[in-house]
Amino acid sequence: MRYFERTNRMAHVLFIAGGLLFVISLGILFKGSVGDQIFEFSNGNYVRNGIWFTMFFLSSVFSVVLGIGLKCIVRDAKEELDHIRDTTSGGGSKLQE
Repeated sequence: MRYFERTNRMAHVLFIAGGLLFVISLGILFKGSVGDQIFEFSNGNYVRNGIWFTMFFLSSVFSVVLGIGLKCIVRDAKEELDHIRDTTSGGGSKLQE
């Protein structure tokens, strides 16, 4: 699996970054006055906290989705390389489906 080791590491980094960004966005949600904007009518005094919350939350969702995609690529590449290895080690006389 040496060919996709960097992709696998990048997926792990993206999962960690997504978790960290999600924790930061939860901190902004509970510490700031974002809840007043979301759940009640606000006059716009705390727009900056809402923008920060939205940026961190969307970044966390994006990085987790990208990490899941990279993990799927790694899994698919591993299966394909295993299939190629099995085919070449068997002499190539196996019937392919």
